Amino acid sequence: MSEADAVVQLLGSLSSPREVREYLDAYAALDKPRFGVVRVGGRALSEHTGEVADALAFLHRVRLHPVVCHGGAGMRGGSAEARRTIHDLNTRLVEAVRARGVAARPITSGVLAVDEAGAIAVHTAALESCVRAGDLPIIAPLGETDDGQI
Repeated sequence: MSEADAVVQLLGSLSSPREVREYLDAYAALDKPRFGVVRVGGRALSEHTGEVADALAFLHRVRLHPVVCHGGAGMRGGSAEARRTIHDLNTRLVEAVRARGVAARPITSGVLAVDEAGAIAVHTAALESCVRAGDLPIIAPLGETDDGQI
């Protein structure tokens, strides 16, 4: 689906001329990228990967650049099993988005940092790099301490 076709599909799905005008007023200027963080639950991702990938590809095509952070299908903590599950879900979603013709980049480390008090900081360099390259960033939600503990 081309970008123009995706925008036509989106506008056709809006229920009123007022909604169409609001969309055009907010997003018609192509010189400014539009971002949104999308949090996808791990269970939804594991059970509906195709539908999630379709929605993300659609958002990307209408220039609403999603930054995706997904869950771990009920996995908690830093166990090897939890990390493996989260990485597998990340890979599955990246591959599904790529199969829909959208460049996607897995980000599995270096974005979420956790300090000694448990506060989370977000390092945006990898995300900014993805967006500049036209890729859809898909973040595995693994926080790291300064000493590399997950």
